[in-house]
Amino acid sequence: MSAEQFEPKRLGEVYLPDYSGRSLYNLSHTLLKAFGAPVDQGISGLGDVLNHSRIVVLLIDGLGHRQLVSATGRIPAVGSSLSRAKLSLPITSVFPSTTSTVLTTLNTGLVPAKHGVIGFTMYVKELGSVVNSISFSPASERGEGAFERSGLQPSYLYPQRTIYHELSERGVYTCVVTPNYLANTVLSKTLYNGAERIKFNQLSDMFVSL
Repeated sequence: MSAEQFEPKRLGEVYLPDYSGRSLYNLSHTLLKAFGAPVDQGISGLGDVLNHSRIVVLLIDGLGHRQLVSATGRIPAVGSSLSRAKLSLPITSVFPSTTSTVLTTLNTGLVPAKHGVIGFTMYVKELGSVVNSISFSPASERGEGAFERSGLQPSYLYPQRTIYHELSERGVYTCVVTPNYLANTVLSKTLYNGAERIKFNQLSDMFVSL
């Protein structure tokens, strides 16, 4: 395994995103660039790792690089997998590093300040409501798409163009393998627009789909 030391900047205990070449934002642009799209800076230091016709991105929610490294002594399979890797290159997340914000950046190639999804719940002044960014409903309500049922389209809150639209225009097939219980949320349908959505129930199903 080729590993590179990387220490991101910090503000107190918070690690700051490195949008200059070491963040999830740059990962989106790296994927686009791998298939010929003219985009901003991708992840630096990848070499020829992405010179392939098929690329798989495995996103594990809540798992950080330091957690992974610290597990190598306790879980032999983790250490074995890392030792076989061609390259180990830590990158930063976005801020805030909550799931809906991360997924929006990864699937649109926009930083949070541009796409506007800044939390699982967030106050939207124009709606006069605290909004659940996954279900596109008031945070006080359960269920999916309350605003959509009222005639408000998800495009009011979420960017409508994804990296999958760009890749599709270049003749690249894309798919997102996602848990069945999340596949039909407003956030998933919006962020994965342009890609085929493949649902799974068990992890074994996910790997079979891959």
